[in-house]
Amino acid sequence: MNKLLNAIKFEGIHNFRDMGGYKSKDGRIVKEGVLFRSGELGNMKEVDLEKLQQLSLHTIFDYRDEVEAQTNVTPLIGGVNNIRIPAQKQNETQTAAMKELLKNEAFSNIDEHSFTAFYVELPINNASYKKLVEIFVEGKGPLLHHCTAGKDRTGVGAAIILMILDIPIETIIEDYLKTNEFLQENTPKWLEKMKEIIQDDETVAILASCREIYIQSAYNSILSVYGSVDAYLLEEFGIDAGVREKVKSHYLV
Repeated sequence: MNKLLNAIKFEGIHNFRDMGGYKSKDGRIVKEGVLFRSGELGNMKEVDLEKLQQLSLHTIFDYRDEVEAQTNVTPLIGGVNNIRIPAQKQNETQTAAMKELLKNEAFSNIDEHSFTAFYVELPINNASYKKLVEIFVEGKGPLLHHCTAGKDRTGVGAAIILMILDIPIETIIEDYLKTNEFLQENTPKWLEKMKEIIQDDETVAILASCREIYIQSAYNSILSVYGSVDAYLLEEFGIDAGVREKVKSHYLV
């Protein structure tokens, strides 16, 4: 399935898409119009706001930290709950304002291995994903989750949601990699700024692209720590077989 068909076109919001349409292992399909993912929302135009309101969102879940949220402020939308819990853990490359972030010495030495390590940590004992899953399980949608680019933190969050819905890992990886097409089709300002500041094509590619090794490393980390997806969902989120089936019945058709 060409997930570009699930893109919802905005002028000032990038990498926005409906997560519906994927087939679970039992043959049911994720409902459309209830789960969305995107990049930052602070650059939206008036026409974007109108289009967003038409989605009747219940919750906007934000993975960004305080500096990111202040730099690109998410507009308040009447009747929508805004929840922000940073997904990135404290370390030497903690997110800051983009210009300062990219000047950070750590980024001059970054390689695919070090960026992969970021993904290894993300899905384990992360308060942000615990809250995301709590909201998701409650079923009070539609739900939109996002970070700055809508690819790394949002990519792992999307993977967790799709794992709960028993979507095959191959499909989860496919969904994750579609971000590359979305960003190529409509280049966001953060990517243009990154290219200006870093001026190194390989470093930009490592930071700005979605690579299978990244999301696969997050998945492998889950299996390494817990042994199985079922054990991960139970230990991290309290989702047993009964809860999982109720959630699947709500989100799948």
